[in-house]
Amino acid sequence: MAERSGDAATFCVAANWLAFHLPYAGQVDRAERLALSSLTRAEEAGQLPALQQACQMLGTIYGDIRAEHRRARGYYRRSLILARRCGDLRGEIKALHNLGAWVSKPLGHWRRAEILLSRARALACRASHHRAALYSLVHLGELACARGQFEEARERLRALRAELTEHGDLMTRCRVAAKVEAWVLAHEGQPAEALDRLRAVWREAEGAGFMGGLVVVAPQLADLLLDLGDTQVAEAVLARVESLWAAVGDRGQELEGLRIRARLAGVRGDRERAQDLLGRACDQALALDRPLDLARAQRDRAVILAEPEPGPARDLFRRSLAAFVSLGAKLDVDLTRRIARRHVGDIRLRQPGATGPSVPGRLTTRQAQIAALVAHGKTNREIGAQLALAEGTVEVHVGHIFDRLGLEHRAQVAAWAAEARLAAAVEGTATVR
Repeated sequence: MAERSGDAATFCVAANWLAFHLPYAGQVDRAERLALSSLTRAEEAGQLPALQQACQMLGTIYGDIRAEHRRARGYYRRSLILARRCGDLRGEIKALHNLGAWVSKPLGHWRRAEILLSRARALACRASHHRAALYSLVHLGELACARGQFEEARERLRALRAELTEHGDLMTRCRVAAKVEAWVLAHEGQPAEALDRLRAVWREAEGAGFMGGLVVVAPQLADLLLDLGDTQVAEAVLARVESLWAAVGDRGQELEGLRIRARLAGVRGDRERAQDLLGRACDQALALDRPLDLARAQRDRAVILAEPEPGPARDLFRRSLAAFVSLGAKLDVDLTRRIARRHVGDIRLRQPGATGPSVPGRLTTRQAQIAALVAHGKTNREIGAQLALAEGTVEVHVGHIFDRLGLEHRAQVAAWAAEARLAAAVEGTATVR
């Protein structure tokens, strides 16, 4: 009705509201179309608050649900700028939270994620936005678990349990149980208690018909069931959510599910299926630029390969271990060393510079070439012409350079290149393929 009336403000409010709720019913594509329509109408009408909400919603669709974190980043940044222009503190808190939770954290920029999430929580607490403060605390707890900082994780969990009672919703309860509580309990040697907690939220989500909650809980629940030898129930859990991953559109959770399904196939002795699933997991993690998931899938592949092909398995163990060390994922570092020792012996990382065509600042040779050309003021089109690359490919490389160096714009790349003395290397870049 708002669309027929031509009232842009009313249409945008209605479209943004629907776009927020439709993903919970598995209608992500429809939510995306509505949010894009709202964005267009808000831009045309100069409705900044509606434009801010549409950017926030599109960021959530691309970052939280579809795991297209780089695409989401642009919308979240724009949302943050608009929220500050409009004096919308709640919108600012959401944008800071989302940049930390759905961009920096999955891309492996954990220190930046911690800063953004802590800032969002501090603002939310001061403004008495209790649920927003709770959401940021959940992801800070997840970061502590990923880093293997279990003293901090236990403190976060105590605070979460207190805040969940008053301000939690079903999705938050599912996420806390799967991403924080189960990890802490398992680390403390209480797998049965972790399983009880996961089963409780699973039943709650199933009773409410809440697909999003089932998708979040399933990988951790199935993984723990496999640890405890309950293969049949683990298989039933994965079968229950296999069709839901596509319906909900949560590619991050689908990626976790691929790894657990591969583990199940390995337990059943189907090595070929396990390899296929892990190959898909690696490809998807690489495409989504999720280094932690990629390293875990590589480690799992190494286990499958260890008996018939110990050489390639050792290389995969080494690559995954290097990634975990770079991320600061202490728990995964220790686990990878133990698993590798059992299958192929001790793994030692090569010294920096001993392998691979890398250069200062953790850039690949191609990225260093492009950084040098950016330092000389070249546009993406000019760089593409010089290196025989498509302009879009150059743009992707530039985005990776920003992320790896922790920079925001091209002038900072020029300063970094000068400090690293890369600019002088630009003369030879045209001949490298």
